[in-house]
Amino acid sequence: MQKAIYKLSPYMQTSGIEGFHSLINQFAPKMVAFSYEGMTCRLYLSALHYNENAGRVQAKSKDGKLQYGIQYPRAKSGGHTVVKVLQGETFNYADQVTVLALENCSGGDKTLRQRTPILAKKPLPVCSKYQKPTKEDAISNLTSRFNTNN
Repeated sequence: MQKAIYKLSPYMQTSGIEGFHSLINQFAPKMVAFSYEGMTCRLYLSALHYNENAGRVQAKSKDGKLQYGIQYPRAKSGGHTVVKVLQGETFNYADQVTVLALENCSGGDKTLRQRTPILAKKPLPVCSKYQKPTKEDAISNLTSRFNTNN
């Protein structure tokens, strides 16, 4: 393990992927059930937003100095952490997405699913691979002394 630690790259850390997963949770909260089409569109939007804003640079004040902020995390028991203040988020992709959405929704008799190839091939549910046992078989497996599941 000590040899592996030396090979770790300081540039490739998990914070970026954790930030992306957090953004997905904002666009598609886990407490809400979405259709396949709705979830796919929300994932695409979160990827667009992340890609546009992932490389934000540190903000500067009017006189050209780099801006910093102070945070007081609970884990530090009253201590502080100095963080860089980043430039504001941009939403340059929003106009293009709005235009494409309006084009897809207006005119013609094709639905969004028919116009978008990735949505046309809706995958089967994961549970479709398994056979559902009858109620009697399930009960007999539960009460059997040879049941290996318990």
